[in-house]
Amino acid sequence: MPRFDVVGLGCCAWDYLAVVEEYPPIDTKTDTASFSEQGGGPTATALVTLARLGAKTLFVGKVGDDVRGRLIVEQLEAEGVDVTQVRIEKDKSSRLSFSIVERKTGKRTIVSAVGSVSPLAPEDLDRKTITSGRILHVDGHQMEAAIHAAKWAREADVKVILDAGSFRPGMEALVKLADYVVASETFALNFTSEGCVREAARKLFHEGQAAVVVTTGDKGGFCVSDGGEFAYPTFRVEVVDTTGAGDVFHGAFDYGILRGWDLEEVVRFSSAVAALKCRELGGRAGIPSLNQVRRFLTSA
Repeated sequence: MPRFDVVGLGCCAWDYLAVVEEYPPIDTKTDTASFSEQGGGPTATALVTLARLGAKTLFVGKVGDDVRGRLIVEQLEAEGVDVTQVRIEKDKSSRLSFSIVERKTGKRTIVSAVGSVSPLAPEDLDRKTITSGRILHVDGHQMEAAIHAAKWAREADVKVILDAGSFRPGMEALVKLADYVVASETFALNFTSEGCVREAARKLFHEGQAAVVVTTGDKGGFCVSDGGEFAYPTFRVEVVDTTGAGDVFHGAFDYGILRGWDLEEVVRFSSAVAALKCRELGGRAGIPSLNQVRRFLTSA
């Protein structure tokens, strides 16, 4: 039996978030209506989502031995994510992000500082640990290690799910290794050089894959699989902040795959979880429990 439901390898960060009435013009000052700091990063937030839904998760990543690094690890551990495979690098700074959220739209602008932590290397990984889950979740960060881990996972019949948010060198290899590619609209259009989401999704999908999903924010998304293709809508909520919505969608997507649901049910569930997250400031504060999602879907 696998030790974990999902093993995630990729990005973790510490987020600083401020809400403003409207995005400030250059060379001005403005007050924040509300402020928060909390853990972030695509894979780390996806694993927190899974943990809140009841899944057993392990994070493989790297932080510095600074205050932010300690906070990142402590918050993951508090959420129930196994952090025994997080490497702490001495005298290095951890990744951080500043997010400016516009109150009237809930949309955000993010500025990141990658920190000085060195990338994970293949030799940092343990094959038995990487293949100890039912799913390996990667996000395109820690690229060399992610490709290495994905190859191990495929050899061990562990499903590989790729969060393709932004294009980075090496993403071609991860797309080929992934059973499921869940891509942002920006990634899909740039990666395929297509002019529309439908054609981009079709081009991303290749023989041997289970499915490709292209997300388009509040417009929903488009899915392609051997079983066919379809568009899906989003849910309407009172949006406070869209930070982390994609990361939360990816975690919920993994959960649906773990449960063996059909693709339409998986993306409906994932859209609901991501929508509920948007009702609070930050990528993690609003992540719902499984019971909250069920109640929301029943009333939707």
